[in-house]
Amino acid sequence: MPQKRYLLTPGPTPVPPEVLAALAEPVIHHRSPDFKVVFERVMERLGQVFRTENEILLFTSSGTGAFESAVMAFLKRVYWKSASFRPEAPSCRLWPARIADAWRRGTVAVVGLGKSGVAATRLLAREGVRVYASDASDHPYGGDALATLRALPGVTVDVGRHDLARIRSAAAVIVSPGVPPDAPPLAAAREARVPILSEIDLGFRALAASGGGTRIIAITGTNGKTTTTALVAHLLRVAGLSAEAVGNIGRPLADVVLQGDHYQWLAVEVSSFQLHDSPHFAPAIGVVTNLAPDHLDRYPAVEAYYADKRLLFQNASDGDVWILNGDDAAVLDLAAGARGRRALFSLRRPADGWYDPSDRRLRLGGHPLLPRDELVLLGDHNVANALAAALAVHEAGLSPGVIGEGLRVPRRPSFFVGSIL
Repeated sequence: MPQKRYLLTPGPTPVPPEVLAALAEPVIHHRSPDFKVVFERVMERLGQVFRTENEILLFTSSGTGAFESAVMAFLKRVYWKSASFRPEAPSCRLWPARIADAWRRGTVAVVGLGKSGVAATRLLAREGVRVYASDASDHPYGGDALATLRALPGVTVDVGRHDLARIRSAAAVIVSPGVPPDAPPLAAAREARVPILSEIDLGFRALAASGGGTRIIAITGTNGKTTTTALVAHLLRVAGLSAEAVGNIGRPLADVVLQGDHYQWLAVEVSSFQLHDSPHFAPAIGVVTNLAPDHLDRYPAVEAYYADKRLLFQNASDGDVWILNGDDAAVLDLAAGARGRRALFSLRRPADGWYDPSDRRLRLGGHPLLPRDELVLLGDHNVANALAAALAVHEAGLSPGVIGEGLRVPRRPSFFVGSIL
């Protein structure tokens, strides 16, 4: 039986001795004083292989699943309370509580008060974290929410300025995508070695810790991100699945957690700016629509822009799937070496998803989806977007027939909700 690879991040506190004594299941906890003795004994008995790396416990298992179930039962009861992972996937992740202990002991700075900054501030405040939220503008994009933020316990709001001393002393900084990396508050945070994270990263960790089992399809690229993201969510909903389009398309990921909305799938549009500060983001399915030089007012060279796009794959595992533009050499180079399986779409040749010019049809492999004339989105670029979305939802379990019907939308969907600032 093939081995599975698991990642367990450390929990918030050591295991109390009385809990250790009461547990029948193996204790899997990196910070427990009894961890090494207990875990090595369990591993020896079960023939597991493990190692630690950057405070993450990695182990492999070729068992029947009983061991994994025991681990999960323990984690749910003691640490993660609502931990979850994908039992059907070759690789699974168990994530810790949504808020780190260090954050609760200090203050978290939120830089930028657009939609994402407002959502991050509200989520942190709800979790009992003290927040210093600031924006350089006197009238930030999320300005209508400022009175609400100021009324939240433990929240201090500054507009028209950033208190760099408070940012240097923060436990972490949550940055909005509209804030350039060389902005004074981020330079101050880096100088003081304060961790900088995106709202996408905060929202992803909170969502994973909520235990709802929501899976992520992430879409990035230079062009076509918004259309493809909206199409993915639309096709999933047509198939009867609960799904939403979030991220840079308009609704912050943190807001999904705040509202307590439960979805089977989220289509998350991610920009290079968001990926730059998302070290924990790990979608089950990722899409790269295309690549071209862009945002060179913010990046010193195109290589730096592509490097941020490549961060989509930084947490790749063998069970992940990457939907790639097979006609774009830069996209294929971007994904080179990433773990996981690839599925290509093409307008020029047969592929996993492709346009067949001989009979003017969109296809998934050998399965027809629909004639091009029935796709209401115009232009070759939208044929490519439709193929990318079709491949993504096919990997999520939709059949070609359902996908083809979903692409026959009666009118142009309201794709362009607006980006997060």
